Amino acid sequence: MTKIYLPIPPAELRGNSRAHYHAKNKAGKFMRASVGDQIKKGQFVGYSVLFRFHDKRRRDRDNFLIGLKPALDEVSDIIGQDDSEWEIYGVFKEVDKFRAGVVVTFHEVAPFNFKEVF
Repeated sequence: MTKIYLPIPPAELRGNSRAHYHAKNKAGKFMRASVGDQIKKGQFVGYSVLFRFHDKRRRDRDNFLIGLKPALDEVSDIIGQDDSEWEIYGVFKEVDKFRAGVVVTFHEVAPFNFKEVF
């Protein structure tokens, strides 16, 4: 498993945003840059997302997941794998006053060994 740590997606990238396209583009570049060197080459079958927030306010998980699209696209570009092949294993949230942000856990393809099967 490979984990990357990201900031909370900016409001301009969330599903209900009516932001100008310049603001969306700037926020998208910020999210793509936040991936940085955290990811290495590999093949992934899916990912799970943990959102850590400062407080207990109600939030829509799907809107925050939409905000992660630029970061996931950057991971896809780095490893050279189409992100449509990935499954979403879960979107979770928790309250952590000191470590707010997003943890994306990528699940890797396990090498298959025929000798263990037969």
